[in-house]
Amino acid sequence: MSDSRRLQRVEKEIRQIVSQYMITGLKVPLKGMVSISRVKVSPDFKSGKIFVTEVLENEDMQENVETLNEFAPYFQKEISGKLRMKYIPKLKFYNDEGFKNTKVVESILSDLKDDSES
Repeated sequence: MSDSRRLQRVEKEIRQIVSQYMITGLKVPLKGMVSISRVKVSPDFKSGKIFVTEVLENEDMQENVETLNEFAPYFQKEISGKLRMKYIPKLKFYNDEGFKNTKVVESILSDLKDDSES
């Protein structure tokens, strides 16, 4: 099996483990609803980026990201207990601005469509 397929499988597993831990194991409440949009692991499996997005509009998303980064070692421990790997990635959480940008583009396209129909 190629390394890229293994990397994709690891990213998928980490996404599932972190999502489940956010629901059942995280003892600190987050403000609003937070979802994991994607996981990116380095090819050497030593570091990982987890991109989170808000499900509902939330002004405190940066605060949620800071909270998740504080608890990153607990997420790593959860991953080490569920995945058998030589290295467990050192995790860092990021606010995924992609969905917000997508909403802006969709709004612009919708406005253009409405203007062309008039």
